[in-house]
Amino acid sequence: MRLLEDKRQKRRIREYRVQQQDNAQIEQFLDVLWLERNLAENTLVSYRL
Repeated sequence: MRLLEDKRQKRRIREYRVQQQDNAQIEQFLDVLWLERNLAENTLVSYRL
């Protein structure tokens, strides 16, 4: 039973790391859009949702 809990916890940690990386990439993408295309703030906010 303990082994199963350890596996679940490791998977959650991995998923959290991936989510953080995804968020960082999304932010970088939005920065590029803002810089290159000068998008409105509302557009950038909608992409973040």
